[in-house]
Amino acid sequence: LDKQLQRLLCYRYTIGQEGTETREKVLFLGMKSSLAAGIDGRGRNEPRMSDFQKDNVALMCDIGELVGLFDFEAGLDAFLAKAVSTVAWHMRAAVCSIFLYEPETQELVLRANQGLNPDLVGRLRLKNGEGITGMTLKEMRPVCEARATDNPHFKHIPGSQEERFVSFLAVPILRKMNPVGVIAVQDPQWNYFTPNDVQALQVISSQLAGVIENA
Repeated sequence: LDKQLQRLLCYRYTIGQEGTETREKVLFLGMKSSLAAGIDGRGRNEPRMSDFQKDNVALMCDIGELVGLFDFEAGLDAFLAKAVSTVAWHMRAAVCSIFLYEPETQELVLRANQGLNPDLVGRLRLKNGEGITGMTLKEMRPVCEARATDNPHFKHIPGSQEERFVSFLAVPILRKMNPVGVIAVQDPQWNYFTPNDVQALQVISSQLAGVIENA
C-alpha cells in the first residue's frame, strides 16, 4: 500500500480553570494513503474510503481551533454540537456521538449527535460497561469494530435508527486518567475505520477533555 507522511503545523489550545487560554504549536503527523481494497461481509472486494479523503490531519487542526474559540456564553452543548459535526465531516462518517460521564449516577449521557435520532440527545443513558460505548469507558481503551453486531457487548438502542450503520469506532475521553466521556463514530460501510482513524480520534478526545472538564 502506497502511503506518504504529511506533516502539518497546527495549534493546540488549553483552557485553564479560570478560563485563561494558552496556545502551543504542535506538529501533527498524518498518514495519507491511496484507496485500499477491502473485503465486505459477503467476501466481495469493495473499495474503502482512504485516509486522504477522510483528511484526519485537517480534522485535528479544526478541532484544535474550535477548542481555542470555545464560547463560555454559548455553553458546552453548542460546542459539542459543533464538534460532532466537524468530526463527522472530516472523517466522512455517517454518525458521530459524544457521551459525557456522570459520576453521581455512573452513567453515560448522550449530549451531542449527528446522524442518529436527535430525540435521544439528553435522554439516552448507558451504564458504565453497558454496550460497546459503555465498555469503551469502563476499559479506558478504543474499540474499533468492522461490524458492531459481532461484538458480544453490542446493545441495540430502540428508536436510535442505527440499524443501517455497520462499522463502529469509540474512544474514551479521559482527563488525567479520569473518565470524562466517550466519542464514537459509525458508518454503513463494513470495516470502514482504520488504525489511523483510531489515532486521530484519540487526539480529538484529548483536545475535548480539557474543555468539557472546565466548561
